[in-house]
Amino acid sequence: MKPKGQMFLGVFHACSVVGDIVEGMLHFESMSKNYDIVLSMEQYVGVISWELGAWDRCAEIVELLDPSRLDEQSKAGFLAVKPSKEKEKKSAQSLLRLEAKGLKQLMKEDGYTPETKFVLHDVDQETKEDVLMAHNEKLAFAQGFMNSSARSPIRIIKNLRVCGDCHNALKIASKLVGQEIIMLDAKRFHHLNYGL
Repeated sequence: MKPKGQMFLGVFHACSVVGDIVEGMLHFESMSKNYDIVLSMEQYVGVISWELGAWDRCAEIVELLDPSRLDEQSKAGFLAVKPSKEKEKKSAQSLLRLEAKGLKQLMKEDGYTPETKFVLHDVDQETKEDVLMAHNEKLAFAQGFMNSSARSPIRIIKNLRVCGDCHNALKIASKLVGQEIIMLDAKRFHHLNYGL
């Protein structure tokens, strides 16, 4: 079956999640070369909204769309545009991921071993660990930790089951930060208190 343009948006997102901009750009270029897909604004936006590496191609993409919008600054790869709510949201998510990654090393020193069996993607070990650190529970914890007062409980509500890795990681995190974590998932409450 011939792929459609909408499918490539998912491919772009997957490539950005694993940080493989080269692979994403190969798929982007293959849309018109290999599959005769007429590129739409949605595909261009999907490509240039990546956080890693794609901004160096931004001027090229804008030139393909509408060269009259390029000035000297944007030709150098910087677009003077007002940041959107979506961009601000992605920046906040990046900050949370950095916070979660910073805690990862401390948790490892305190006995945390990433349970990569919960990652269903066929990627290398390091990428699996990064995928685990980007689970919503860990990001919610990082946000709660950054925005809560000292020693106050952190509450997390999730509509799906909490994976075993997140349970164990946050159990150790509760000990490191000295705060109780109360998680509600689809089946049960998880009371994580000072490593227990």
